[in-house]
Amino acid sequence: MAVSRARQMERGRAVARVRMHVGQSASELAREVHAQATLEYALTVLALLAMVVVLALIWRAGEEGIFVHLVEEAASHALSAWGAFDIALY
Repeated sequence: MAVSRARQMERGRAVARVRMHVGQSASELAREVHAQATLEYALTVLALLAMVVVLALIWRAGEEGIFVHLVEEAASHALSAWGAFDIALY
């Protein structure tokens, strides 16, 4: 019973796809599929490029010591003479 129900649903989807594309030639359908593949490829390349650029920026910031500077600023209360008092007030 479950197999026949699954087949009916699959057939219904196929019929819906055919009805959606009534009036289009095979070349138009192929062009539509090709256009979707091109868009998916472009989005994937864009996402990968963004990741590479962000990793390069993080690498550059690490080389220039930006992270060390941020850590020093965050821990500046421990480096001064009033560090213990500052920590107690926090």
